[in-house]
Amino acid sequence: MSIEEDYCLLRDEDVVTPLLRMELGKEARSLILNGVPPQLIAKVFENVSRKVVKKINKYAVSMEDFDMKDVLSKYFATQLPTQLFESSRSHIANIIVDAVYASGYDYEGAGPYEIGMDDFEDGFNLIGIKKVLGGCVDNSFSVEGIGIVFKPHVDGFENLDVVENSEILIINVKPDLNSQLKDMSLEFILIDILKNLVKKRPKVVLTSQAIDKDTKKVWAKRCIYFADLVSEDDLDRIAEATLAKTIFYNHKYQLRIRFGTCKSFQQKIYGNEVFGIFSGCPRGKAATIVLYGNDQYIEEAEMYVRDLIPEVRSVIKEHTLVDGRKFYYNLIQYVHEEADNADEDSKPIINAFAKAIKAVSESSQIHAIAPGVDTVVWEPPSVKFHAILRAADVVCSQLLDDSYLKKMMGATSS
Repeated sequence: MSIEEDYCLLRDEDVVTPLLRMELGKEARSLILNGVPPQLIAKVFENVSRKVVKKINKYAVSMEDFDMKDVLSKYFATQLPTQLFESSRSHIANIIVDAVYASGYDYEGAGPYEIGMDDFEDGFNLIGIKKVLGGCVDNSFSVEGIGIVFKPHVDGFENLDVVENSEILIINVKPDLNSQLKDMSLEFILIDILKNLVKKRPKVVLTSQAIDKDTKKVWAKRCIYFADLVSEDDLDRIAEATLAKTIFYNHKYQLRIRFGTCKSFQQKIYGNEVFGIFSGCPRGKAATIVLYGNDQYIEEAEMYVRDLIPEVRSVIKEHTLVDGRKFYYNLIQYVHEEADNADEDSKPIINAFAKAIKAVSESSQIHAIAPGVDTVVWEPPSVKFHAILRAADVVCSQLLDDSYLKKMMGATSS
């Protein structure tokens, strides 16, 4: 059974939090009408929500016992909108999870607490996203390494093999209008740079400028791969990942050249697009996501993909999961147990909290595509306790706000 047929999870921040807030508010109004002071309700709700958050971690299990990529892909597939991705949610989720792992997480080796998470989560953005107009979403893919797009057959390297231990040179020529450079053609500048590389032979040379065919041929004789019209963003990512120092041409001074390196460079053809892939960069692992689709789709798809990348990283760092279906059942049972051990004043308030959680649970089942299917849906525990804390905090603040309280009770009486 596919993930689409299996279970459609409500996004907690979009649905569960406001739904629980509404249910807690409804229960609070009922308690106030029965003579319970709003200050006491707020105090008990706050205490219960804190206890619930601590209890959630008791239900969590370590990711070490799972096929983490499979679990994460299934979970994040439920976070993608069906209206946009239709039957491709699982495919896109797999692409995102694969890219996150390829960009800095060795899921077959050390756990997340045994590697440098600062670079993995907060450092250089090693995941690039390319948008290709045409095709369909199912053509989308992710690949390990930094990928840059070229027009097919332009550079004459249709049959390029893998280039091992590549040395990379990046050239950025921006002539100063106040200098002699303004009178020099770009081709002349590039040939002049080439003369300075008598003893150095980079295997890959990249520039953002447009170069004529004759100059390309001159460069191609000295290196294995030469490409122009590479975007500035791509050049920045490649320079950062490979440790290449971009050449800014100045004819008065001898060039200071520092080649970048990567373990391999290769050309790959996907559909009608040709990609140059840099893998094994010294700055760290990298990945590229390539999205296919029409104008409107591809912009929205990129937005969702960018939003989910940090979420996937965060869940990997968290390293624990809860059963999304059994979670509410266990939580309701726990809150009722707390009510049984509470004083008489707090007991009805705690039971009201449990009633609100039950309403959320029932709504989740209603919104499930196949609510009767007995299937485990693993979710990060932080998603749950953030939703509960936010909902409880808002309601508690409202209960302590006299003006809001009057408005709430006025709506009830009417």
